[in-house]
Amino acid sequence: MIWDIGGQAQFSTMRNIYFKGSQGAIGVYDITMPESLLRLPGWTTTMQNAAGNIPLIVIGNKIDIAEEERRVNREEAEDLTSRLNATHIETSAKDGTNVEEMFMEIARQCYENAKRIEADQNFE
Repeated sequence: MIWDIGGQAQFSTMRNIYFKGSQGAIGVYDITMPESLLRLPGWTTTMQNAAGNIPLIVIGNKIDIAEEERRVNREEAEDLTSRLNATHIETSAKDGTNVEEMFMEIARQCYENAKRIEADQNFE
């Protein structure tokens, strides 16, 4: 199942409920809104407190727009993503660029993480 819980403040109390038991997470920021990128560290802390160390992909959305409208440079986003121990992918929900690739990557990471957990449990 995929839950879109949004970044809006009115959903903040519900986030922990959805994070518990999650196998992976996708954090999305808007490349035209730097503040959306800056909210990700707090969001990921909340997510990790509820769900543990699960795979995380950070998505920079709206790459279909004109380059002059871009306000978050790719290097800044990749630096933050690296500090969050996450994968960074830029997408366009409007034209579909990299959307399938993003879902395939989170599925792959969730599968690999589940295999690692199972191997660790069998080792104990």
